[in-house]
Amino acid sequence: MAQAKVNRNFISSFTSGILCNTLVCLAVWMCFTARSITAKVLVILFPISAFVALVFEHCAADMYLIPIGIIASFNPIIVETAGINSSQLSQLNLAGFMKNLVPVTLGNIVGGVGFVALVYYFIYLKGSGEGIGDED
Repeated sequence: MAQAKVNRNFISSFTSGILCNTLVCLAVWMCFTARSITAKVLVILFPISAFVALVFEHCAADMYLIPIGIIASFNPIIVETAGINSSQLSQLNLAGFMKNLVPVTLGNIVGGVGFVALVYYFIYLKGSGEGIGDED
């Protein structure tokens, strides 16, 4: 899994980051609307399950998965069990980690701010007199 993450191109990682954090932020906002603990768990379950099932990229998850993959790549038994050869692991290093982390983090920021926070801003504050640029 870590090997596949470090071998993605910039646009693919960036787009995946946008879509992932949009789902994560929507899960958080839906959690705010739920009253009971059971309802909170249920509304979080579906967007987070979607991001995992669709193999979207989140910087916090990648900060765990890729270093674990790097550590595991030093164990020949794990590498052999995974059916991977050493040439396939050439990108699984610190440079590959950063190559993944930068576009995913930028995509997560765009997804959270651009596709969730700004939408809520325009829905709730734009016409209320509290938004930026509203003059009385």
